[in-house]
This record gives sequence, structure tokens and C-alpha cells, in this order.
Amino acid sequence: MLSTESDTGSSNTDGVTNNPHPLLTGTTKPLAIITVTFAGKSFSVQADENGLWAWKVPEDLVLDDGEHVYTLSVKDAAGNSASSPLEGRFTLDTTPPSPPTVYLDASSDSGDSGDNITYITTPTLSGKSEPHSEVLITIDGHVYSLQADENGDWQLTLDTPLADGHYDVTVVAKDNAGNMSETAGNMTLVIDTSIPEITVSLRESDDSGVSNSDGITRVTQPTFYGTATPNSTVMFTINNVEYHVVTDTDGNWSLTLPDALADETYEYTVTVKNTVGTSATASGSITVDTTPPSSDASLDEASDSGQNSQDNITNVIRPIITGTTEPEADIEIIFNGVSHTLKAGTDGSWHYAISSDLLML
Repeated sequence: MLSTESDTGSSNTDGVTNNPHPLLTGTTKPLAIITVTFAGKSFSVQADENGLWAWKVPEDLVLDDGEHVYTLSVKDAAGNSASSPLEGRFTLDTTPPSPPTVYLDASSDSGDSGDNITYITTPTLSGKSEPHSEVLITIDGHVYSLQADENGDWQLTLDTPLADGHYDVTVVAKDNAGNMSETAGNMTLVIDTSIPEITVSLRESDDSGVSNSDGITRVTQPTFYGTATPNSTVMFTINNVEYHVVTDTDGNWSLTLPDALADETYEYTVTVKNTVGTSATASGSITVDTTPPSSDASLDEASDSGQNSQDNITNVIRPIITGTTEPEADIEIIFNGVSHTLKAGTDGSWHYAISSDLLML
């Protein structure tokens, strides 16, 4: 049989070797003569005093890959021969396997498919190799070994998390004869666990009314704007409708709603997902109010002198005018061609005291 040194590959007892001149060894009676018949030729070797013998395929014999058969005939020191020769065989395989393939498994390829960028710190790598071959994967100087299945498929899930960064991945295959393949084309694995940032605001010019930052407006198709990851897609959701817009190279984005909003208060969210599939969300609310406020005005009872306190006839030369409208609304009073502004209280009431004497009519 092949010596353990000559029986190369994953097993030293399977009779498969990549050595074109392997060593055969065995045991028999001490000092017996062993005749090896191989490749149509006979070779003799003598066992030692312990019965051990060894014979190496001569260097001038050129063997093809494949199975090779040999026979052994034994004659002891007394001249006795074995009743029948022994037959043995070994397989020569000097052909290296094809380079294996390697890729980031779909289950770990977050974000854009096929870019080898992921936020998963213990990713799974997969590939193809010669069936039952040993696959050696080197990542950041660490070597992982596993065996391909009967179809040549292999898979490795890292058990130690990788930090953010770029990692060179190399893969070679070793067949069961011990032949090494060429290195598969290097793959660069990128781990990126960073969280994208996103902002959103209602355009000030669309935030009508008393404040340009309170989110209350009469604009039914307002414009929102913000920042996010450059060249990424922002999803804006309002009133159960999704809108998509792409940021520019500086990360800026804006969206004018194509669909008019009815009077109501709306919650909205904006979401961005970076190339590795990590997402970030911001939110806000907007109140659309296109209904003009109701208002009334009358002479304050204290200023409405005379018999009827509601006839707006008075002898008070600086009367007070009062009324009600929406809480905290801005009031404009035009009196004698002059505009005056004031704000209603939280209950909607307001009053205005005329500051100069009125002439009697």
C-alpha cells in the first residue's frame, strides 16, 4: 500500500496521491524477497530483519493520472513462495482543481445586491469548488477551512464579528489528492454599520400664518426639504401615500406634494436607506387650514351709552370696540383709513381702544 507520506491529500489511507513516484510499503517474513510487478515490469526488494519492506516507483516511469494496479509476489528465505500474488492499487491525481468561486451570500448582502457591502458583522460567504475538496478561505489574515459538499457547494458564516472596514478575501481549494488550486479572484468585503442621517422641514414660505415654523399652513400642496445621504432615495410618507425623491451629490432633497391635502392635521415620516441597507427616519406634523376665521365686532357695552346698550350710539369720545374670532388670531382694524393690528386672546376675544377723541356728529 501507499506509505502515509505518499498518500497525499485529506486522507493518508485512501490510496489517492499526487506524487508521481510514490513509495509502497508493507510487512512480510524477515528477509523475504518481494517482487513488485508494475506497469509491465518486475522489480525486486528484500524485507529487513523485521519483515519491513519499501519500494518506490522509479523516476524513469512516467505515470498518467488515473488508477494504477500492482501485484506483489513473496518468497521467503527458505525459498517458499506465497500461494498467490497480492494485488494492490492506487490512484494518481496531479491535476489541480479549478479555482473556487466566492461571493457574499444573498442572506448577508444587505443594500444593493452584488456590491459585497453589508452591515452584517458576521456575514456568510458562499461559493463553488470541486466536490468534496477542502476550501481554504483567508480573511484579514485568518484562515478558515471547510469541505465542499458532493455538488461542490460551500458556505462559511463567520463566528467572530468584523469591525467596520474593507477586508480582502482569498479562496483556494485542495482536492483529495492534495493538489492546490490557483487562488480565486480576490473579493473585497466591506463592513459598514454606520447609520445614515436625515432631516426634514416645511419650507418657511409655505408655513403661512402667524409663525413660519409652527407647521400650520393654508398651502395645500406644500414643499418639504431636508438633507440625507448623497445620491440616496428618500421616501416621504403622508396621508398613507408614499413619495420618493433622490438626494443630490450634497445630500439635499426637496419635495412639493403633487396631491392637495384637505384641511386636517397630518403626521409624516421621511426614511432614507444607505447602500448597505441601514435606514434612518425623521418625522413631523403639519396642519392644513384653508377655512377663513369667523369674526364679529361691536361697541363695548361700557362704551355704548344711552338707553340701548346695543345700538352702537355713544357719547364716549374714545370708545372701545370688542369682538371674538379664532384664538390667537391676528386682527386688523381699519379705522378712519388707518390700519391697526392686534392679537386675539387664547379664548378668541379681543378689544381695541380708540386712542384719539372722536368728533360728535
